[in-house]
Amino acid sequence: MTDARRGIKTRRDIMRLGTYGKTLRVVEATVRDVPKYRVIWYDMSMPRQKDFPRNREGKAEAKAFAQAFWTVRNTQKEPSVETVHSIWLAFSKSDDFLEVLSERSQFLYTKHYERWENFIGPNTLVASLKHADVDAYLRSAQAKRSSGQKRSVNQLNKEISLVGLIYRWAKRHGELSTNPLHEYKRAQKKGAKIQERPGEYTPQEFAAILSQLDPQDPYRWRAASALLLIGETGARISAAVQLKWANVEIDGAGGAIRWPKETNKSRREYLQPLTHGALSALRTAQYWRNKRGSKSEYVFPTGQPSRSKRGYLTKSALLSALTRAESRANIEHKYLRGAHGLRRMIATTIATETGNIVAAMQWIGDEDVRQAKSYLERRASKLEETATIISVLGSSGV
Repeated sequence: MTDARRGIKTRRDIMRLGTYGKTLRVVEATVRDVPKYRVIWYDMSMPRQKDFPRNREGKAEAKAFAQAFWTVRNTQKEPSVETVHSIWLAFSKSDDFLEVLSERSQFLYTKHYERWENFIGPNTLVASLKHADVDAYLRSAQAKRSSGQKRSVNQLNKEISLVGLIYRWAKRHGELSTNPLHEYKRAQKKGAKIQERPGEYTPQEFAAILSQLDPQDPYRWRAASALLLIGETGARISAAVQLKWANVEIDGAGGAIRWPKETNKSRREYLQPLTHGALSALRTAQYWRNKRGSKSEYVFPTGQPSRSKRGYLTKSALLSALTRAESRANIEHKYLRGAHGLRRMIATTIATETGNIVAAMQWIGDEDVRQAKSYLERRASKLEETATIISVLGSSGV
């Protein structure tokens, strides 16, 4: 519920204690037309508050209460029982948390662990946890995702990895006698591990999608050109939408793109020659730039410059256009595929046609060996399918 619906018309900070994500504040507020000093803090993500009169004495009382509450809260002794919450208290007050992690990382660690704690229960003994509890947590989160809360399975597995990291830290520092999740990943490998592999488009699906996006349409040319560029170069969506004309070199029927390190996951700059398709995408963008007299530095500028702070086509707008094009082309929408499915498509195509996975990785500017392994697995899967087809054809011809 918003402050306005709660009846809080104005509010101004008088005092603030704590770091990003876990603060205690004293604010000057008008609540339902009654002026007050309000102390606000959070307990397990739930907002708490205490009000004081809006006068000099009330202000002094509110600040004194806040200071005393903060002191007690941060000096209280952790419970000796190894519960889910006590382990978090020990970790969150350690130097490894406060000194090593950034404020943003501290905030994310807190949120991830709170989800786990709220599901398992803060007073649950860590020693009583089983692998089945982790599986139940994953299933519960997946059910929520199907109802609209978008958290991929990969994100959920990372959350479980974070919980395991905290329990390993606790065991290493004597806060925990045993880590029940120590063997969880090994048990997953032996059993049926919950995992989703992002899909990829086939060249035929890609052609069908492009047929639904007219580059001569003043409203669809950005999506048509950007997706064609991604499908030809294998660029990540963030790099494609932020591509600037200063990084494009067009020379007659050829040229190159110098992908800057700022938009590259490997944080290195690399030069990529232009294919005919990529050149066509850039020519289309150049045509509309000249026709509209645009002065934007971006190859794919936003269609509503007065309402956009970035100045370039957003990832969400491009993904929405891709989803609509899929629907018009009667192509099944697959979760986790998106524009990155085009990147995987071109890498797999190059690896399959040339038999050179290194060339495929170099073309898309990827240095992640683990990703190369996934491309090889896809290539092996395609070869198995081909072998099956050939076997069927051979047996029918005997």
